[in-house]
Amino acid sequence: MHRDGLNMRCTMILLALLLGLGVSGCTSTRKITPESLGPASVTVPVTLAGVRDERARFRAIYCALDGGCEDRLRRLADEPLALPLPPSTATPVLPLSTQSATGTLAQSSFVGPESKEAHRRRLKVLYVLGFGSDCAGQPRLIEQEMQPFLAARGYRMQVATVSGLGSSASNALALRDTILAAGTAQEPVVIIGHSKGAVDALQVLVDYPQVRSRVAALVSLAGAIGGSPLADRAPTSVQQVAAAIPGLDCSAGDLGAIESLRPAVRQTWLARHRLPSDVRMYSVVTLPHVQRLSPGLIPTYRLLRRIDPHNDGNVLSRDQIIPGSTLVAYLDADHWAVGSDLSASTNPIVRAAAGNQSFPRRTLIEAVLTLIEQDLASPNHLPKADAGHP
Repeated sequence: MHRDGLNMRCTMILLALLLGLGVSGCTSTRKITPESLGPASVTVPVTLAGVRDERARFRAIYCALDGGCEDRLRRLADEPLALPLPPSTATPVLPLSTQSATGTLAQSSFVGPESKEAHRRRLKVLYVLGFGSDCAGQPRLIEQEMQPFLAARGYRMQVATVSGLGSSASNALALRDTILAAGTAQEPVVIIGHSKGAVDALQVLVDYPQVRSRVAALVSLAGAIGGSPLADRAPTSVQQVAAAIPGLDCSAGDLGAIESLRPAVRQTWLARHRLPSDVRMYSVVTLPHVQRLSPGLIPTYRLLRRIDPHNDGNVLSRDQIIPGSTLVAYLDADHWAVGSDLSASTNPIVRAAAGNQSFPRRTLIEAVLTLIEQDLASPNHLPKADAGHP
């Protein structure tokens, strides 16, 4: 009984750290050095940062799919006026075949019918999840929710196998092999990276240029592109605890996840590396109203609010945008709700932390894929010039 109680207490603390990257009262004793401060930086409007603003176009696409769209999309003061969709896309239906997928939905394998529309470019969807995702069982949750939905719309989908506790460098190596095995120049993948998954995906594109011809686009979904201040508060020892707790299916990797998420590490990496110009990149930002926060994210939201109230409980909104990318939307959703349905977890602690803050992820992904397909079909929507360090 004592051991079970101890495991339950450790699990609760660990999940708060893993899913929130820190809790109130958890501090770091890291020495502040010039290197830990990161590069000199400035905050400017997105249009001055080489970001292409497509919020109005995405709003039209999303609202054609979801009549309650205005309750899900935040409208900032600088969002361009919405334009009506052309008649041919006023009711976007993706892509393609409505047949059911054949075969079983096997883990880590592509499923789904081939598109019957030869003029449409065939795409595969590769999900890359973030920090501690395997500990919380997120790969299985995403597969159950997304694979049948995307298969019915002609997309084959895979959840990448990465370590939830591994560094971005080690996960990039694993992603390299996954992309080379899964994508081709004729059937490229659209990478959807949630949280640290977007960081890992960005790193594989930089570290392993040979994969780029097999990637049509990278979507940062609440990506920790500029890191998270919470990573500076979370002790790295929590990762070792995670790997040892019974009942949590954590892949330890090299235990470098927290270090990879420190703001100074991420922003220094961005300053020193040139982002590729031959892969389209998209940024979806989460900016929830307070009442839309999951119960487990309220403490971390309050911590981040001391720095900037514009945060999703894990990451500052301004740190979620890839330099030189296409800005898609600001969502009224917190960091967890946009990533997966944690309320469907088999772990009662995860369910309690998630609460009932649901978000229509399937409609969101359908709308994002519509936007990407429009860009791929249009010569006027080419990738941006190289961004990052010259």
